[in-house]
Amino acid sequence: MASRSTFEVRLGLLAGGAAALLLTFGSAPAWAQAVLYTVAGTSVDDLFGYAAVGVGDTDLDGVPDLLVGAPQITPAGAEGYLIVLGGPAGAPRFLLSGGVPEGEFGRAVTGLGDVTGDGAADFAVGAPAQGNGRVYLISGAAAGAILTVDGDDPGDLYGFSVAGMGDLDGDAVGDLAVGIPGDDTPATDAGALRAVSVATGATIFTIQGLIPADHFGNAVANVGDVDGDLLNDIAVGADNASPAGSQSGQVRVLSGANGATLYTFDGQSGGDHFGAVVAGAGDVNNDGTPDVIVGAPFDDDGGNDAGSATVFSGADGSILYKFDGDAAGHELGYSVAGIGDVNIDGFDDVAAGAPLAFGVTGYVRIYSGADGAPFLTLNGDIAGDLFGTSVNPAGDVDGDAYPDVAVGAIRPGQAGYVRVYSGLDIGPCPDADLDGYGNPVNIHCAMSAIDCAPADPAINPGAAEICANGIDDDCDMDVDGADTECGGAGCAAMRSSGHPAAALLYLGAALGFVVVGRGARRRRPA
Repeated sequence: MASRSTFEVRLGLLAGGAAALLLTFGSAPAWAQAVLYTVAGTSVDDLFGYAAVGVGDTDLDGVPDLLVGAPQITPAGAEGYLIVLGGPAGAPRFLLSGGVPEGEFGRAVTGLGDVTGDGAADFAVGAPAQGNGRVYLISGAAAGAILTVDGDDPGDLYGFSVAGMGDLDGDAVGDLAVGIPGDDTPATDAGALRAVSVATGATIFTIQGLIPADHFGNAVANVGDVDGDLLNDIAVGADNASPAGSQSGQVRVLSGANGATLYTFDGQSGGDHFGAVVAGAGDVNNDGTPDVIVGAPFDDDGGNDAGSATVFSGADGSILYKFDGDAAGHELGYSVAGIGDVNIDGFDDVAAGAPLAFGVTGYVRIYSGADGAPFLTLNGDIAGDLFGTSVNPAGDVDGDAYPDVAVGAIRPGQAGYVRVYSGLDIGPCPDADLDGYGNPVNIHCAMSAIDCAPADPAINPGAAEICANGIDDDCDMDVDGADTECGGAGCAAMRSSGHPAAALLYLGAALGFVVVGRGARRRRPA
């Protein structure tokens, strides 16, 4: 990635929600990272951040909230818990405990939309080790269970994975997909996927795994309407399946209407555990059909257990991109997500986590949907963070009309944490007119200067001012006679600083000050 001499802007939040801003001068990357907030769990080894996903607005304050699960496998007797974080600073709204020792409450979480009709977003939480497994359907407004749905038999692991699906059964209430990787029909641990009515808890349909120990249902995702029938479809992982060698893994994409198989994707080698995670990728290739991303954290193409993430076309099932981990042991593809169009080019982008990279510090890499090129890596803080255990869209937390991104870091031996990044600020600076200057839609871009006319290559900070045409040709906020190039005073003092076009913009309390300058293993069930 090219570097250039410029101002670098770092924006964050201190404890209590106070804004923190760091301005430095020197070599800066072409992309910025703005942290909206970081929130830690409540206790050591709580696995806080194992699951973290945007849920919508639970408290009707106009800001989408974040669900964070902490399945808390240790110490003995731990119940697991879930926190709902609200507002632009991630203030805890409420905490729910599992109530059953070692029930792994919070292993899986998903938004459901407003299923109660009160205007607030509701959600579901999986607790796969509570009895036969249980899923709680919870009111976002009342912070209490609307309904609980249980698995059929001991060891089913019902609720190991969950996904809000929208309305599948025509009752105008959003429904739920539930993974049951320990289901024994028709064979031991073959697994199953169940579509469940959120209105009643009744089963809409159940699709079984095929082979003993496949663990079909270890991952589920709403991938959007792949088949064009106006119902969202379901991707289901079976990471222990063996179509191309033992535990190579498999994913089936199922119709949301009836569970019929639309596509089957296979892992490429034994031990890959392809399908350990699945997600809707959005419309990566901009063909009007949503696509699918699949993680294979033990893929060896980039080195032993380097991991990979593969994007498949929803239109025809073909491979659009395959991303490999950088080095052995990174386990890229431990988490995957479609994160929306964060680089503002009209193509949805994707992310993949590698929590075991760099001394188990971990990272999340973001890839362009347009060409598959990686354009940003978000890194954990210190060794042992396992940053990238989860990655998901967070909704538009900062109100800039662009999707934001949540990353979980479970930090064994400490309380885990979740960090939310501004989606606008992790995207590269768009240069639609190819004149070498950044579009002002992203005020944190560290390009050579901000382009005041992003659609006109003749107008930019490097152009000469044309006197008497009524246009600010050189983007210095002075037109014609007011510009120094036309004999006016203009911004001569600023220009004499040696950093032409430098400016200080006050953007209000939410963003603070910005300087823009110009210069020279997700483990399978046991």
